[in-house]
Amino acid sequence: MIFCDTITAMRTVITMLLIFSITTPINLFAQTPSIEELQNKIKDNQSKVKQIEEEIRKYEKELKQVQGEKMTLQNAIYELDISRKKTNAQILLTENKIKKTKENILSLTEQINLKLLQIERNSKGLAQALRKIHEADNETLIEIFLKHESLADAWITMESLRRFQEIVTQKVNELKDIKNQLEEAKNEKEKEKRILGAEKEELASNKKSLDITRQTKSRLLKSTKNKESEYQKILSAKRKAKEEFEAQMAKFEAQLKFVLDKKSIPEKGSKIFTWPVPNRYITQYFGNTKFARSGAYNGRGHNGIDIRASIGTRVNAVLDGVVKDTNEKVSRYCQYGKWVLIDHKNGLTTLYAHLSEISVKKGQNVTTGQRIGYSGNTGYATGPHLHLTTYASKALQFKQYKCKTTGIVVKVPISAYEGYLNPLDYF
Repeated sequence: MIFCDTITAMRTVITMLLIFSITTPINLFAQTPSIEELQNKIKDNQSKVKQIEEEIRKYEKELKQVQGEKMTLQNAIYELDISRKKTNAQILLTENKIKKTKENILSLTEQINLKLLQIERNSKGLAQALRKIHEADNETLIEIFLKHESLADAWITMESLRRFQEIVTQKVNELKDIKNQLEEAKNEKEKEKRILGAEKEELASNKKSLDITRQTKSRLLKSTKNKESEYQKILSAKRKAKEEFEAQMAKFEAQLKFVLDKKSIPEKGSKIFTWPVPNRYITQYFGNTKFARSGAYNGRGHNGIDIRASIGTRVNAVLDGVVKDTNEKVSRYCQYGKWVLIDHKNGLTTLYAHLSEISVKKGQNVTTGQRIGYSGNTGYATGPHLHLTTYASKALQFKQYKCKTTGIVVKVPISAYEGYLNPLDYF
């Protein structure tokens, strides 16, 4: 009998729906971990990530403490060691985040495959039931009622078929909705994986900064012969070189004339800059500060801001632009050391000085937040930091500067004093 076959199909599909319910755990691939195992791995990784993040916070606290103490050889070496540990921890942290993301993606993929299998099997059951319903629909009402002992039985059978069709269709639609949600979650995790992959690539390049840190420590120990007195001599020589440079800069600036047209630059408070380093601790502010009035910068005021940054800290462009120039010639007693100059095409130009490494070339286009180098203490810097100057582009010029201690001739970006702008006006 057709209706007997239809009822049998209904029972078969209902059984399948019970077996392949949404909550049923199925390991589709024997070679891959189960969803439960993956979730346990993810939890374990989260614990490791928290532990590493705590280590990084500890290193940052130690760095801040040692940078605030008296400048001694022991502190300088300790700071270099902590910087290396911090960068290694950051690399390990990113690798663990990537591992966690991969496990999340694998777990979601398993769940998606499970739903696809459930949809396929439920769809087959629905198709089989629909075929039986179609066969029943081809019968006349008289044929249907003749096959049942009573009119009530015939109506019950027809209503059961209709309800069964609705239930199966609803179940398949629910599974499809869940599958779509899982695919959206997977796409988000894939995006996160790409971002973390890019971050890992950047951190991998930071291994170069670790080498710089090691080399800096080696040179420091060699030049000081591990004696505090020798270290203090180096600091004294750097301070003297800095004073000579500032005096020469003041002479250059006095020869330049510039009238600032405020319409040619962005408005103050426009917040167009992003911070070039993660740490926002400013050790020297712009302009006629108390430190400048005490005799520093030849009383002309500070032409930028100094931001605390341990050796090897990634330095980013504050805004889109084109690399106007760079300086690779470096002496520990000579001007800004290694620097990068970026023209932002909006009337502003920024200088990033005392770098340990430069990652860009003259004429290269850079985007906001792109790495342009690593912080250091090259030039007359007595300690690791990033010097950031903002110029009105029209006021910017270059001068040849001869380092008195080494005889090296280098190109120095310079401006009339009115052309120096406070970087904090644009953060």
